[in-house]
Amino acid sequence: MAYLQWKHSSDTTEGKLKKFFSQNLFFAFALTSITILFCIASETRYEQSSRQQLELNSFYLEFEELQSDVHTYSSGANDSLDLSIKEHLSKLNDSMAFLVNLEISTIYQRDIQDVALMLENYTRCAESIIVHRQHSFSDTDDSSWITQINQSYYEAQEIYHSINAEFRGLYSQILEFARVMMDHQKATHRVFITTVILILIFMLIGEFAYSVMLSHIITDPIRELTSSIRDFSVQKLTEYQQVHLSSASNPEMNVLVTVFNTMLQTIQEQFKQIRANADATIKLHQKEVENLQITNLLRSSELKALQMQINPHFLFNTLNMISQTAYVEGADKTSLLLDSTAALLRYTLDFASRAVPLSKEIEILGIYVSLQEQRFGGRIRFTFDLDESFHHIKVPSLILQPLVENAITHGIGMYLKNAFVIIRTEYDDSRNLGIIRVIDNGIGMEKEQLEKVCADMKEPSNAEQKIGLSNVYTRLHIFFYGKATMEIRSVPNVETEVTIFIPCSLSDRDSEVEQ
Repeated sequence: MAYLQWKHSSDTTEGKLKKFFSQNLFFAFALTSITILFCIASETRYEQSSRQQLELNSFYLEFEELQSDVHTYSSGANDSLDLSIKEHLSKLNDSMAFLVNLEISTIYQRDIQDVALMLENYTRCAESIIVHRQHSFSDTDDSSWITQINQSYYEAQEIYHSINAEFRGLYSQILEFARVMMDHQKATHRVFITTVILILIFMLIGEFAYSVMLSHIITDPIRELTSSIRDFSVQKLTEYQQVHLSSASNPEMNVLVTVFNTMLQTIQEQFKQIRANADATIKLHQKEVENLQITNLLRSSELKALQMQINPHFLFNTLNMISQTAYVEGADKTSLLLDSTAALLRYTLDFASRAVPLSKEIEILGIYVSLQEQRFGGRIRFTFDLDESFHHIKVPSLILQPLVENAITHGIGMYLKNAFVIIRTEYDDSRNLGIIRVIDNGIGMEKEQLEKVCADMKEPSNAEQKIGLSNVYTRLHIFFYGKATMEIRSVPNVETEVTIFIPCSLSDRDSEVEQ
């Protein structure tokens, strides 16, 4: 209830801050509004002055074009200028209406009225020329229209010269008026800028004084509370006394101190009970962390040790040298085979201790198969039946080549014809499994032999000495944290199939593409 009583009070820090920022916002808005209005008014005066000069210039330019058209029309050089003359007269009358209404000076009003009367006379003369000129088209026998046209033209020309004589005086008066207005505007600008600067100075001084006072009201109690809390951090919890502020001048700080003291008392009461169990919990946690670190280190070391068994780096440089020699000597096929072998060995050098995409593993297997095709000729047929939808997953390197090698060595190596090896991949969407199969039609295994091979395959001690089934199984088991499996199925003299089941999800690839 106490909190509700002072929550919206102006004596609170929140109320004082709201008042402070409201005042700042009001003064800033008022000053900005006045400045904008002053700029708009100044711009309006400048535009008015500029328009007066432009309008007078436009009037005389239009009048020059009118006189040229009247001269051409009167001489008969162009009989289709009557509409142009009327258009010029209309524009001149509109400009004159604007110029007559300008309040510049008494002399200007007198002169512009004279020009307006002369423009009316000139308009009368121009219209007379048009009338007589059009009359000549209908009555070619009457030549009196020539005299009328000449008389009207000479009168219009005299008026034209008179109006031109007035132009300089009118323009000087408008320029003088513009100069006076600009001087007045500059003086007004100076007064306005000085006033704004003085207002800003007074506002800054007042706001600075108020902000200093407000900062002391807020920070002094916080400084005392902070000092007490700092003492709390270096003293024993059970010996610490409650906080008492001497300069708390706002309700929020009083509430904060009360809450802090209550919290401190609760902590002190529970501290002994928590401390009794803390040491045992910390030791248990440390033990679990150490066990987890040891397990991870063992798994990483075991994986690296298994992969290093198939690192044939000592052959790579020799094969490259032989390949270059064969190429120089013209043995292109031999050079190609050696390049394929070198590529296979380079793969083991570069990726023996790393995971690779399944697509890369199958690509290298293709190189290995091409070498075997050269070795066995038409005795063995290799077939790839691939579902590439899950080939983006990472797998340990060199897990497929040993399976194909086993199929050749122990299955179909002795066949003289009709031997085949099928490498097939497929994705089981219902179980989120990527499946890899290596199938051959070799001699196969009896039930007892198959059970022994499966048992030996799952024996970790065998993986350290072999690079065949046991090694592949163990590396898959470690890499996928026991979630990947490998099965062997065999029918003697019919078919042997080694199948790898790898957990994966196609949604993982979609998320990678989006990223």
